[in-house]
Amino acid sequence: MTSWWREPGSGSYARVEREWRWLLPRVPSAVSEAVTIRDRYVLGTTMRLRHVSGDAGHVYKLTQKVRPRADDPSSTAITNIYLRPEEHALLSTLPAAELVKIRHRWHVAGVDVAVDELLDRWRALVLAELEHDGDTVMPAVPHAVEVTFDDRFTGGALAAATDDEVADLHRVARGLVKS
Repeated sequence: MTSWWREPGSGSYARVEREWRWLLPRVPSAVSEAVTIRDRYVLGTTMRLRHVSGDAGHVYKLTQKVRPRADDPSSTAITNIYLRPEEHALLSTLPAAELVKIRHRWHVAGVDVAVDELLDRWRALVLAELEHDGDTVMPAVPHAVEVTFDDRFTGGALAAATDDEVADLHRVARGLVKS
């Protein structure tokens, strides 16, 4: 192989993202900074097309997400490319599974946690996530059930879920999370 050859998820532009995920019974009352996120997981690829809109404006990006270990959803190598609106519009014509959510910030246990209030057919599912460096101790998140290693609660899996699978996730959430 030549020195310029890289596998997806490797190279100087990729970074490892480690995160914890929790299922919450509802959006906490002390959240702030709401933005709407429309994710399109491009079918047959490892790419996610994202549009973030809020009071500060719009952000468009294309992200490649590759797991270093296929069985570990807690760690992903990601590469981001920020796009112009017209580039995003062009890429939005690709077939994709879509997930829409309102993302809030929640200051809890001394850290800022992202809280995602899922919309459309996922309405009433509320997930929280926190990126970490791998050496940090997981904070205690009140009224939450950790789902970091449950692949069903990753964005790509949620977007691709059938209506029956979404209904099952709602039942799982009601059974796991107590107010």
